[in-house]
Formats: sequence, C-alpha cells, structure tokens
Amino acid sequence: MTFNILTAENYDEDRPWISRRPAVVNTIVSHGVDLLGTQEASVTRDWEGNDDDIPQWESLRRALAAKGYGHALTGSDGKYEDCGKKNCSADEGGQFGLHIFYNAATLEPVGTGGRVNVDNDWCEWDDRAMVWQVFRTRAAPSTTFIAVNTHLYYEGINERGDLERCRNGQVKNILKALDASVNPNGLPVVLMGDLNSYAYQTPVQTLLENGFEDTAEADAPRKNATFNSFHGFRNPPPQVPGKRIDYIMVSGGIGVGRWELVAKINPRTGKFMGRIPSDHHPILAVLALPAPKPVAGPWTCPAARPFPLRRTCF
Repeated sequence: MTFNILTAENYDEDRPWISRRPAVVNTIVSHGVDLLGTQEASVTRDWEGNDDDIPQWESLRRALAAKGYGHALTGSDGKYEDCGKKNCSADEGGQFGLHIFYNAATLEPVGTGGRVNVDNDWCEWDDRAMVWQVFRTRAAPSTTFIAVNTHLYYEGINERGDLERCRNGQVKNILKALDASVNPNGLPVVLMGDLNSYAYQTPVQTLLENGFEDTAEADAPRKNATFNSFHGFRNPPPQVPGKRIDYIMVSGGIGVGRWELVAKINPRTGKFMGRIPSDHHPILAVLALPAPKPVAGPWTCPAARPFPLRRTCF
C-alpha cells in the first residue's frame, strides 16, 4: 500500500491528525497490508491535540507497532531523542516525511535501508528523496526484494514544461540510484509513492520505459478505478478516470493479482462513510513475487528441506 497521510501541519479544526490517525491505522490494518509506503508523515510536533510532544511519523509508528508493524530504518542511526528506542531515528527530517513500514509477521528487513537525495538541475530548489529497504519474505521459499518510497515535487501537476521536467529529473535520479548503488544484485523492486504526475506524463512514462509496470494497468481485477487518487476531502469524492497521482510500480517478474483504490463509499449516496483518513486515497496492490533464483554452487537446495544451514540457499 502507498498512502499519502497528509502532514499534521496542514490541519483544520475538522480534520486534525489526532482524529484522523485511527482511520489511517484501521485502513492499513483492516486490509492486511504487508508493506506500506507513507508520504507526508511529518517531523513536526506542532499538531492539534499533540499531548505526547512527538512528531507525526512517531505517532503513526507507535500506533502501527501496537498492531504488529515494524518501521524500516531507512538510512537512520536507530536513535531518536524523544523515545530512545531501537526503531526511532535522529535524522527523520532528511526523509521528508517518507517512511516504510512492514508487517513483522510476514516480512523481515535485511540490514539497514537508505535514503537518496533526488535533486536535479530542473528543480534544484526542491529537496526530495527516495527511501529504500531490502526485505525478505518469512514464508518459504523466502524471496528477497527492495521496497522504494518517494514523493515528487507537488506544484504544476496540470502543466507540461519545466515542472514536469523537474519531476522527471527526480525519477531519473531514482533510477540512477537503483542502478548505481541501491540494487547492484538486480533484486525485484516495488516502488511506491505520490508521483504528482498523471499516467501520460513523462515521470510515469520514464519508469515504464525503464522496466517498471504500473500495477493499475496490469491485467488484473481493479476496484474503484474511476476515482481520483487525490480527492482533497471533497465529498462525494471526484471520479475522473485517469486522474491518478499515487502509484505502486513493480519491476519485471513481479505479478499483479489485484489493484484497488481504497475508499469507503456509500453506494447509494456516493459519499464517504465514516472519518476520512486523508486527502489522498491509499492505493493497494496484491503482488506475487518471483521465486528465488537458484544459486550456483557445488550443490542445490533440496525443495522439501527445512530452512538450510548454508547461506547459499537464501
């Protein structure tokens, strides 16, 4: 799932983070999400109803930890002055609200992830990043893949020109980082994020031209495909086909079983039911990771054997 949860700094009296947080967490947990990329999970403590004096991302981390979710240490040192615990970070500001969470029962992080700045000449004023983490599935046969989460520049979505080139430059730097340092072993990649781009625009097209597939366009069942992924709390939410700016993209070899724009809509009125979690709909994709490739060596791993003792079977 990719989910722009709306920064706690941008609240009004009707939609503060403290009142939206249960709906955000319930949306994630009720859909059995294994992997989650969030955007706009801010570092600020300045949000209405913040009795704990913690940032929004830490507020979300604690709520998800109670439900069995871990927080990937994407380039951090594992410390945070407010809690001093293993899954806190001292440099979250550099992640620009980007976080990766995972269901600890189904996924295991491999090492510490990282953060890459994706600045480019077209928008050198705009600090943006990608964060990443390698994961291993706990179910046998175990498969390893890379999760990437990003949030591209936000202005001028409906314009063609320099701002589109800005976002495309950010995408090119994501691809460059994957090739140069993040993914030297060619692992399958799940790329999540708010790309602030429509499907026909160059940032999305660049990803497609470089081996990624848009899960919304896969040959698989889709749900709520007519809704915009950004709705801005309009109720009923707008339905304009093709107006997606939030994506789950996958590299070659990853199968897509189902795609869904997650929305609790009353079928009679067309309006939201219950508390609206954010100004974006989350996007959900059910994926099938490729089987692990056999490792060359003097012997092969027996198919029915318990977890092998030698690392060559990973």
